[in-house]
Amino acid sequence: MSNPKRIGAVLAATILATLATSTAHATGGYVYTPLNPQRILDTRDGGGPVGPNGVYTLHVSGAGAPVPANATEIVFNLTATDSTDSSFVTVYPDGTARPATSNLDFPANASTANLVMAQIGTDGSIDIWNHSGTVDLIADLAGYYAPGSTGTFQPVASTRILDTRNGIGTPGGSAAGLGQNSTLGLQVSGIAGVPTTGVTAVVLDLVATNGTDASFLDAYPDGSPMPDASSVDFGPSQTVANLVVLPVTDGKVDIWNHTGSVDVVADIYGYYTSGSGETFTPTTPTRVLDTRTGTQIGPNGVAPVRVTGSTTGIPATAGAVVVHFATVNATQDSSLTLYPDSPVQPDTSNLNFTPLRVTSNLAIILVGEDGYIDIWNHFGSTDVVADVVGYYAQPTS
Repeated sequence: MSNPKRIGAVLAATILATLATSTAHATGGYVYTPLNPQRILDTRDGGGPVGPNGVYTLHVSGAGAPVPANATEIVFNLTATDSTDSSFVTVYPDGTARPATSNLDFPANASTANLVMAQIGTDGSIDIWNHSGTVDLIADLAGYYAPGSTGTFQPVASTRILDTRNGIGTPGGSAAGLGQNSTLGLQVSGIAGVPTTGVTAVVLDLVATNGTDASFLDAYPDGSPMPDASSVDFGPSQTVANLVVLPVTDGKVDIWNHTGSVDVVADIYGYYTSGSGETFTPTTPTRVLDTRTGTQIGPNGVAPVRVTGSTTGIPATAGAVVVHFATVNATQDSSLTLYPDSPVQPDTSNLNFTPLRVTSNLAIILVGEDGYIDIWNHFGSTDVVADVVGYYAQPTS
């Protein structure tokens, strides 16, 4: 039998030592069009799993594709399942050199998901490359960025708007898990700095915890037919987080659980609007933190991280940054919270992780007035690697 510690160490070195280099994205402020979640790839239904060092090319824009030809970047939930080995996958524009980055890290024999923002190749396609073993890949489209004026972003201070463990955000304030084949309607407009009108989509960190069975959550616009998609995959007794971008209908979104019972937590980080706001500029991934070259973040420890300036190329006018971050060499089950540099830490979380596993997530975080964000660790000690991959700012005329 393979040594899991050795596998974890090798993968950590392979994945995290190279996350910061990538081909450059096109620049410019882009606006977002949310879509009802829709499945655009499932290798289980044809083509078979992707092998070691294998590439799956997926046509996503232009003729016969789900997004228009002028789209520059798509947003989708990528799931790895039925993997035969611990591995990672990298997403990049078709027709370009594969960057030394990862978008999703996963163990063998599990279903693991991450939100991905991916630049589209000039032929309207993206490539998805797998490192080790064989794996089935599932992609659920959430929306796309393109030039325009409608679909700007407004970051908000991260706020917990749902916690079924204590009744926050639940109908009638009931503290009860979400049962099998059950749906919870969550109010997202008119609270936590989100207006009552003009909201087209919201950004949530969605967490499943205390599950009694292997299952998944499906989040989608309130009142819409439940899509053939998934948002968070989890096993019994696991705590798993994933960033989601969801269209809003009548100020609400729906969250559905497949099997067993599970507690659900949701933290809001911003919203897209038909009114004025910030536009998105993707950047070449830039390493802003790697504690492996210094000291791990200990229990109740905070690492301030500079995200604006000449090193990252992100202007001081940026209102929020997009960060891909990962934990490795953790000594204990724990969680990370990312927030704008401040002495006040919010009651939210961005990543839940365990020892002997590389765990990653995407985050959209407000930038502090000093150009920093803070990363706080709850229990034990862990190394953290963080790369900034884009930012939001007010458009300039």
